[in-house]
Amino acid sequence: MDISGQKINDLREEVDYYKRQLNELTGDFVSRDYQVIDMSIEIAQMRKGLELIAALNQFKSIAAFEEIYEHFTEQMNVHMQMDLSMILQPLAEMPGYFSPAFIKGNFSTEAAISVRQKICIPATFIEQKCSLLVNRDTASSPFINMLVGCFGMPFFILTPVIVQKRVISYLFTGRKKETVLLAASRLLMHDVHTLEAIAGVIAALKNQHEQFQLIVNERERISSDMHDEIGSGITQIALMSELIQTQQKDERGLKKDIRIIALSAHRLVQTMSEIIWALNPHNDTLENLLAYIREQSQQFFEPLEIQFDIYFPDAVPDMKLSNVQRRNLYLVTREALNNALKHSEATAIQLKFELLESGCSFSVNDNGTGIVTTGSKAGSNGLKNMKKRMEDVGGTIVWISQEKGTSVEYCIPIY
Repeated sequence: MDISGQKINDLREEVDYYKRQLNELTGDFVSRDYQVIDMSIEIAQMRKGLELIAALNQFKSIAAFEEIYEHFTEQMNVHMQMDLSMILQPLAEMPGYFSPAFIKGNFSTEAAISVRQKICIPATFIEQKCSLLVNRDTASSPFINMLVGCFGMPFFILTPVIVQKRVISYLFTGRKKETVLLAASRLLMHDVHTLEAIAGVIAALKNQHEQFQLIVNERERISSDMHDEIGSGITQIALMSELIQTQQKDERGLKKDIRIIALSAHRLVQTMSEIIWALNPHNDTLENLLAYIREQSQQFFEPLEIQFDIYFPDAVPDMKLSNVQRRNLYLVTREALNNALKHSEATAIQLKFELLESGCSFSVNDNGTGIVTTGSKAGSNGLKNMKKRMEDVGGTIVWISQEKGTSVEYCIPIY
């Protein structure tokens, strides 16, 4: 090879080298452009999510929890640029089935989705408690095809609202079309995370709302107890005091009236003590309830000439009870013991407690004359009140006439 040919080869190699360098540099620039585009898409998606969460600032206190759903279905359409958003609520009479509610979209879409529709969500999917993202990359399945057929949205997200480990509803939001140019309008995981954040907010508000309702119910119960039990006792004391002042009675009659006042005052103090005990959060265990029942019942029977036995287990599991559960179980026990003492003519009374697989079981047994099952006394207010108290805590109570005596059995389920 001559010298000129060598120079030409060297020149070609040099040109090829610079071509490769140029291609690599160009590729890097193109790659960086795409990376910048991807980052821009991610930022845009996250911004939409933040705008939706920021919509909470517009949210005011609620009178009914359903207002939360109404608020967020509208916000999902606006901030996530969706064609349709709704809430799927469970049907109590049909486990696994959900019904659309709070539907937000264009008029024709809303009209096409009947609130009477029943959507079956597989039990396995409900148990997973996860979101479902359906975009152009998602493989079809019978469940996905069913949802697309029901709502006419080929691209959607389905997210559970979970309260106390239980799915209380699903958020559904979707689009009819996906714009694939630069993936800017595709449904991505950022949208799923946004919807899951909203589901978490809704769950927290739901839990807060339930706690508030419990507080309201407890206040109403305490007010009722104070009015019925404390109010009537104070009224009786006041009336008896006025009668003593206005009527001329001998010493015997005066002592009788004072004795009635003293008895009413004692009952008043006892009732106040029971209400305060039930409200004390340190007494919220089954063990504390049994200890209190043992103490109060022994004091009740101590001055009486009647055999009274308590059969409680030595070891009691650490089980929490609500204020209503504790108070109602105590009052039913007290009433059952009082009835056995006053009406049965018994010489022996037993109080038992057992912890069964189905729940906490109490029984009061006597060796008296038996319970009245017919006549005017069969449906006395005392027995009705006991039955209602057990029903209020999801429990049951039965009166069983035995060969000699009566057994009152009452229990509440264990959750």
